Amino acid sequence: MPFQIAFTCYCTPAPQGSMKAFNHKGRDGKLHARLTSDNKKTMPYRHALAQVALVEATKIGIVPLAVAGVPVGLDVTWHLRKPKSAKKNALPAKKPDSDKLLRSTNDALTGIIWHDDAQVVRVQAKKVYGEPERVEILAYTMEG
Repeated sequence: MPFQIAFTCYCTPAPQGSMKAFNHKGRDGKLHARLTSDNKKTMPYRHALAQVALVEATKIGIVPLAVAGVPVGLDVTWHLRKPKSAKKNALPAKKPDSDKLLRSTNDALTGIIWHDDAQVVRVQAKKVYGEPERVEILAYTMEG
């Protein structure tokens, strides 16, 4: 039986930053790699989106919406603040990159909307100017 969920999260969309690795000495005395994101705004965005998704998914009684192996479709629209330098009716053909926004969005919804973001088989994504800044999500299970 297919399910869907739609919600809006009022927050500033933030892209998944590039990962940086550095070595550190562990308690065992060996060198280990530690990964960190170079975008400090990513975690607050992912946290806000995950909170709203969890509240909405709990309302319909399905967490996660799609269990492992179930294909999922995702429609997402990011509304970004329009800078004063942008022309009238211009589209946001500038950073943040759509693919990096999608990575941070998918990671935020993992474990809430789907078991693993590898389940997302169809994506429709767009960036637009609009205030207040927000992200609009429609996620739905698909027939296999």
